[in-house]
Amino acid sequence: MFKRRYLSDILSLCDFLFIQEHWLTDGQLDSLNEVSDVHYATAVSGFGDSEVLEGRPYSGCAIF
Repeated sequence: MFKRRYLSDILSLCDFLFIQEHWLTDGQLDSLNEVSDVHYATAVSGFGDSEVLEGRPYSGCAIF
């Protein structure tokens, strides 16, 4: 996946990375820890898996 490779490339240049508006659901947050073997990610979602999304919802934040 292009986005995963892009994140991995950015992480190779820094110790910490802060991301906002990642648009991941609660069920997808664990996939952030698969991006790098060196970094640990913690994140929150702006909406849950069971919510019906209408319009343009707010997203969430992640810290690597």
